[in-house]
Parts: sequence; C-alpha cells; structure tokens
Amino acid sequence: MDTPSPPLIIIGTHRSGTTMLAGLLARSGVYIGRRLGRNNEALYFRRLNRWLLAQGGGSWTRPLPFADILDDPPSRELAADYLRASLTFPRTLGFWGWRNLVKRGEGLWGWKDPRTTFTLPLWLELFPEARVINVERHGVDVAESLVVRRERSLARSRRRFHKRRALFRFLPKRGELVDTPRLARREPALQLWTEYMAEGRRQVEQLGNRALTISYEDLLRSPEQELERLAEFCGLALDRAPRRELTASLDSGRAFAYREDPELRRFAADQSQLLETFGYGP
Repeated sequence: MDTPSPPLIIIGTHRSGTTMLAGLLARSGVYIGRRLGRNNEALYFRRLNRWLLAQGGGSWTRPLPFADILDDPPSRELAADYLRASLTFPRTLGFWGWRNLVKRGEGLWGWKDPRTTFTLPLWLELFPEARVINVERHGVDVAESLVVRRERSLARSRRRFHKRRALFRFLPKRGELVDTPRLARREPALQLWTEYMAEGRRQVEQLGNRALTISYEDLLRSPEQELERLAEFCGLALDRAPRRELTASLDSGRAFAYREDPELRRFAADQSQLLETFGYGP
C-alpha cells in the first residue's frame, strides 16, 4: 500500500475476540478502515483475503487449501503481484477514503480479519515490518459461537430462498445456497478452531518479537495488565482515563462462558485431549 508505515495485523481464532480487540485499538487511535463490517473487519482487506483463499479452492471455513498457493512459486508470485496492484491509488480509497488518504503514515493503522491467519505470508511480502496480534479463545466457546452463527445464517438463507423461490424458474440463483455447512455441528467447528490455532501459533513463532498473542480470557479477567502489554507492543500511549474507559467496556463474564452450560461442559470433557494440545482444559 502506498504508505510508509508498517501495519498492525490482527489474526486469530474467533470473530468475537478479534472484533473486540479491533474495537479497542480503534478507540485508542488506531485507524482500521473507512468501511467496516459488523465484526470490525475492513471490507477492503476482507474482499482481498476472500479472493486469496478462493484461489486455492478454499474459504474461511476451509482455509487449508490456500497452502497450495503458497507452495507453488508461480501462483504465489502472481497472487502477490495482484495484491501490489490492489494496494495502490485509487484502489486504496476503499480503505482510507479521501480524508485519511492524505494523512496515511502519520499514525498507527492496520486491519482485522481472521482469514489473514492463513494469507499472512503473502501480506508479509508486501509489509515485511508488519506487527501481528494473534487472538486466542477457548475452543469450546469458539465452536459454540460458530454453530450458533451458522444456525442464524441458515435461518436467513431459508427466508430468502422461500421469498424468491418463484424467481428460480426463470433466473439462476446467485451466491451460496447454504452458508458454512461445515459448522453445522460442534465437532467440525472445533476442528476448524484447531486449524486456526495451529496456524496462528506457527506464524507467531516465526515472527518472534514482531508478534503478540493475546488471550481473550486474560483480556477480560485482567484488562489492565493485558492492555499494558498491548499498548507497549503497538507503541500506544494510553492515558489513565481512556484506559479506565476501555476496561469498563469489557465483560469478564464472557470468559469461559461454556462453563455455565452443562451440555457444553460435557462436550469439553469429551474433547479434553484435543483442547489440552493447545493448553486449554475442559
């Protein structure tokens, strides 16, 4: 992108955790995009990441095929060249807007998109000095959130389908019939969590001191300490008053939320071996 400053890139395993962190950074003065989705994702970078994953025949729910692009030098070179072309004026107006375009590089900026967990190697070719924040959350809470999200999405898809059903006698359907079928059950949703966890930790290990892992649960239960770590990593100067405001907005009750549900506790016990692989207990 035609800007001199390296970005902050938020990756991670769960939309709520990364959404919350992106919101905290935005309220602390980090620019995260002109047009944002409901999960604080910059639509500009989300579209590019969707395109990247599709080149490997994947999506955010099936991200592993993107490794084929990274492992094939000609494909990787073409994808990187496309990104370079996409990150120049006037395309960059989609992220900066006119007002911020002239001030780019003057402050901290970045974007949040869990898909970047897998596309990050290409972004680092463009932004070799980028800093990465990896957000982690307990797998059972992530799996349950994904299943609930899918149920809501399915309900919306059904309503749209039946509303427009008569049109399909004349016009083909555009888009997906059903969103994220992999997430219909907790077990495959938890498997998706393991894929993001493993890749996120691999990226953090390779980046060394240019990466920071934030635990969703630690941020909720010890916000002052975690915000101090975050501010130091990002180079943010958080005064006491804004810090109090930020911490007051956090709900500590959302940490390990699955423990309030007997069915989810049983699921965690059944999946204890997998959870312990990533340092989480039932």
